[in-house]
Amino acid sequence: MSKEFEFKLPSITFLDEESETKVFNNEYGNWTISLNYKVNYLFGTIVYESIFDKHLIDTKQIQVNVQISEPNYRNLFSSIAAKNCGGTTFLFEYMSNSHYSYLRTNFQISVKVKLPEVKYKLINHEGAKGHLKKLFETGNHADITIQSNGKELKVHKLILMRSEVFEKMLTGPTKEAQSGIIVIKDFKFEVIAEMCRYLYYDEIPKIQTLALLLLIAADKYMVEDLADKCEKFLLKNVNSVNFHDILITADRLNKNALREAAIDYIIANRKEIFPSAKWKELKNNNVQLALLVTEKFMMTNA
Repeated sequence: MSKEFEFKLPSITFLDEESETKVFNNEYGNWTISLNYKVNYLFGTIVYESIFDKHLIDTKQIQVNVQISEPNYRNLFSSIAAKNCGGTTFLFEYMSNSHYSYLRTNFQISVKVKLPEVKYKLINHEGAKGHLKKLFETGNHADITIQSNGKELKVHKLILMRSEVFEKMLTGPTKEAQSGIIVIKDFKFEVIAEMCRYLYYDEIPKIQTLALLLLIAADKYMVEDLADKCEKFLLKNVNSVNFHDILITADRLNKNALREAAIDYIIANRKEIFPSAKWKELKNNNVQLALLVTEKFMMTNA
């Protein structure tokens, strides 16, 4: 069973311009409208970055319509269906009835999305971020319990299914699906709670202290956007305390850019790091990684 919902972006006035770009933000994402006008011919693109992406919604189910009026030509109204150009880009074209070198046009862009009922409910929830935050903090109407390190977190199956691993776990013939209990032994409760917080409302307030552990958890549970954000944070925050753990973790998870950032940090700060206990530990327990650092140091100083 599927459902539709529709929303409109703020109306736009296009006046005496050959090209113009407008950017709008709403609860469903970011919308960039680019306009061009050449002798009675208006064309534009609509590019979005939104919550639709992370739910893997087929773009064929997204309809974008442009309602145009021309005040200079008896308020002529036209409705144009924008064409999907692949991915998250839509194109619309309009041949003006105004015979002027300039065009004054008002238009309104509406977006209609046809969704499976489950995703319809989820996206409507995501549009109300405050409600999702409250659901996470209170656990009201929870239907799943996560147990870790002697603590429990009450959560909602529909939200957890943003993770492909949790989705398979909770929709297949598994003990977790039958019991409504997920037992996690290999991560601290704090890490699991922070990952679940992100699944609810896309915030990571503890990224400063938990970035590396969250990267490992997000990689295991296939929460790719969380893993990307943690990796980007770590790329900018390699230091004398965490370089060892970042290097080992990045190598194990095949995060090549992060591994290179850790190696570069070691080389740049070699006078401090080479005599340290962490470097000696790396040489003793991770010979191949230590060799990578040494080889790159020799190449850059040849």
